Amino acid sequence: MKNLIQKIKDSDIGVWLSVAAVVGYGIYYIYGTSFNQYYGLPKNFLELKMEN
Repeated sequence: MKNLIQKIKDSDIGVWLSVAAVVGYGIYYIYGTSFNQYYGLPKNFLELKMEN
């Protein structure tokens, strides 16, 4: 377990940015699906566009 924690601490900034992007899109997807579910919209109305 200590070896895994050390590898995570020593990883490159590119890895951290990639993980942050994946987590960000995941949060945005969950938000979009819950918004559509709340208002009774079908899932095909979900768009993953970040324009600004």
